Amino acid sequence: MVQKKKQLTEPAKVDASASPKRRGRPRAYEPDVALGKALDLFRKGGFAATSLDDLSSATGMNRPSLYGAFGDKRELYIKSYQR
Repeated sequence: MVQKKKQLTEPAKVDASASPKRRGRPRAYEPDVALGKALDLFRKGGFAATSLDDLSSATGMNRPSLYGAFGDKRELYIKSYQR
């Protein structure tokens, strides 16, 4: 039996300038708006008196989304004041 040599094909070229696709759903919130609303709550009641439920209702984000976007309550406090 005679085997035919397989021709090597060139690998597909990838456009390096194209940005990679992001996984998951796109953000449904504006980070600056959410930080502004959190800052308003922190200014009114202070850090200790502001609960995560208050922050969640003010920003329109649920708790897991708040943690995913900004970290814990302390980090959200720091980021909102740095903004």
